[in-house]
Amino acid sequence: ERKIILHPDMQETGDVNCDTGKPLEETWNNLKTSVEAHIKLQPSMLCTKLLDINPKWHKKEGDYAHDGKKIKARLRRFTKWLLNRPERNIAIVGHHNIFLALLEFSFMNCEVREYALDVSMAQTLADQETDAILKAWRPVYPLPLAADSNNLSNAEKEHLRIHLPYCVEKFTLWGYPIPENFR
Repeated sequence: ERKIILHPDMQETGDVNCDTGKPLEETWNNLKTSVEAHIKLQPSMLCTKLLDINPKWHKKEGDYAHDGKKIKARLRRFTKWLLNRPERNIAIVGHHNIFLALLEFSFMNCEVREYALDVSMAQTLADQETDAILKAWRPVYPLPLAADSNNLSNAEKEHLRIHLPYCVEKFTLWGYPIPENFR
């Protein structure tokens, strides 16, 4: 059985219009229309009652503020939520900055990557209110390469040339340590 679940903790970071959602009812109606018209999935696949979503989820305030500590708290909640899901294979769709904060990796536009959640490690760390649980995410395919690697494609090199200063700026703003590389 396939399900589409909107999880507010995986919304994009930032408080500009392109990074901000819409009220839940509007978002839900847009998703149902898209699913019915383009994806050809059954509307019953949309899970409406699984999450108790704050009606102000789309406002960049409180838990959803553009703040490093709030973003990490969201990512910890999301990771803990995933641990309690019965599914073993889950596709997560999101935007650049939320994956940057979660995985310390700069995704190219529309890039698909496979990660695994080290369940035993995550369960051990789940009760701690630290960011250690986020280290339970492991790249599976493709594996990250060193930023100075000759194995990077021209597109990846161009992506880093454009986005690396932005990534460093975000990590500095959020108060996160800068990773050795972002690809």
